Amino acid sequence: MAKRKLRKGGGGADELNMTPMIDCTFQLIIFFVLTAKMAQEDAEVLVPDPQKSAAVLDEKGNKIFKNRVTVNIPNKYGKDDTDRDPVIASRATRYVVKGNEDVEVGDIDTLVLILKKYRTQAINAGVKSEEFFMEIRCDKDIAFDSVLPVMFAAEQAEISKMAITAIADPEKQYK
Repeated sequence: MAKRKLRKGGGGADELNMTPMIDCTFQLIIFFVLTAKMAQEDAEVLVPDPQKSAAVLDEKGNKIFKNRVTVNIPNKYGKDDTDRDPVIASRATRYVVKGNEDVEVGDIDTLVLILKKYRTQAINAGVKSEEFFMEIRCDKDIAFDSVLPVMFAAEQAEISKMAITAIADPEKQYK
């Protein structure tokens, strides 16, 4: 074994610079914390089964959904996608409930009455109150301030669940 000699003027053992080792240790800790979080995010999430459809067929064979009411919010352009003015395209022209009842924009009282009527019909047909919902469909350009009155009307009609669907051209969507 080699013997270590102490120098007369020296202060003892050699000192090691610990800074690089501490830096490396902190980097490893950060790496393991981040990978542990990513592993948690990849964990399997249990998703409940979707509700069974409450659809029935009418005399023409079309599906009628008892557990929902649909409110369409069209703009002036409709399906025409050429030469749209973004300001005009963002405004609703009317509200169409269940595809056959037109309500003027701003006539919230009438909209509330119609929504209450469909909610009552659904409950009388056996749909539970908490399962009834409203689906709001609109063009992708419709501004949210045109959707908000419909949401307030649903609240007044005691509809607690809503889904908002923006209709867009599937060819232009990101894949």
